[in-house]
Amino acid sequence: MSGKTLIEQLRVSNYELRVTLYSIYTFIISRTKNNLKLNLFQRTLKEKAMRSSNLPFKIFTLLFFALLISPHFVQSMSIDSLFNYFPLKIGNFWFYKDSYSNLGGSGSFYYRVSIIDTVRMNGHFYFKISNSRDTNHAYTRIDSISGNVFNYNLNSCQTFNRNEDLIDSLNAKINNQNNYLCNNESKVLSDTSNILIFNIYAKQENFTRHTSVQIYQNRYVYNIGQSFYSYVLNAGHYSSSEIITLLGCHIGDSTYGVTTEISNLGESSLIADYKLSQNYPNPFNPTTKINFDLKNSAFASLKVFDITGREVRTLVNEKLSAGSYSYDFNASELPSGVYFYQLKTDGFIETKKMILLK
Repeated sequence: MSGKTLIEQLRVSNYELRVTLYSIYTFIISRTKNNLKLNLFQRTLKEKAMRSSNLPFKIFTLLFFALLISPHFVQSMSIDSLFNYFPLKIGNFWFYKDSYSNLGGSGSFYYRVSIIDTVRMNGHFYFKISNSRDTNHAYTRIDSISGNVFNYNLNSCQTFNRNEDLIDSLNAKINNQNNYLCNNESKVLSDTSNILIFNIYAKQENFTRHTSVQIYQNRYVYNIGQSFYSYVLNAGHYSSSEIITLLGCHIGDSTYGVTTEISNLGESSLIADYKLSQNYPNPFNPTTKINFDLKNSAFASLKVFDITGREVRTLVNEKLSAGSYSYDFNASELPSGVYFYQLKTDGFIETKKMILLK
C-alpha cells in the first residue's frame, strides 16, 4: 500500500474508518462511568491502530486514543454523568413532604418543585426553579468542570464565589471533607451505595454535616434528584428539626411515586385558621425560613424588626390567596441580636421572636 496516494489509502480504509467512527460514537453516547469498559475500549482502539497498515487510519486512531487518555476528557465524561444525580431539565418536577418541629409547634405541608425556564446571568446559565409554597424562585446550575451545585445569590456570604452559594459537590470523593460553608463548617460525602426508591435500586450521594449542635443530611439519587433532606438543631434549651421527603417526581419521560394525587393536599381547604409559625432554624446564621397560613384570600404583610422596633426588612406586602406560604429571610448584612417578625392581615396580627447568632 506504500505506493498508493493518500486519497487511494483513504478509499481503502473507508469501511475500517466508518466502523471506528461508529464505535467512537456509541462510546461517547453511552457516557459510561465503568473504568473497566473505558480501559478495554482504549486498549482495543490502540491495538487496532498499531496493526493497521493504513497511514491515515493509524494517525487518526492514535490521535483519538491520545484524546481518550487525556485527564480532561475522562474528567469531563465523568462530570457529565454526575449531572444525573440532580437532573436539571425544563419540565422536570418533584413532590415533597416537609415535616417540621420547633418552639412554635410542629406540622407538615406538601409542595412541588418545578424547573420552568433557563436564564443567563452572572456569566452562567441557570435553571429557574419554582416552589409551590414560595413566591420566590431559585436559580441553580451544575458546573460542567467541577460538578459543583451552585445557587445564584446576590447576598452570598461565600466570598470566594461571585454572587453564588455552593450547595454541594457532586464530584466529591467518599469521606472527603468539603469546607465551603459560610461559617467554615464542612460537609462530607458519607455514602454512595445503592438504595431502594420507588421500587428500583439506584446509586446515591449522601452528604452529611455534624457539629456540636447541628446534624444535616442531604441525599441525591441517580436519575431522580434530591430525595431526602433533614436538619436537626439542639442548642441547649432550644431544639428544632425539619425533614423533607420525596414522594414522587417526573424526570424526562418517566414518572415515579406519587405526583398528581397529592396536588390538593395541604391546600386552603385544609387550613382552618390564620397562623404564623416559629422560624426555623432558630437561632440562625444567616438565613432562616418563616412559614404562615392564610385561611382566606387577603392582603398580607410580613415584616422584620430589630429590638428597637425599627423595621429592617419587608418580606411580603401584597394580596395573597388562601394557602400556606414559606419565605426565606437572609440576615447576612445584619448584626447578631434579637429580631421580631410580624404577620399582619385582615383582623389578624401575630409577632414572634428570632435570634440571629453569628
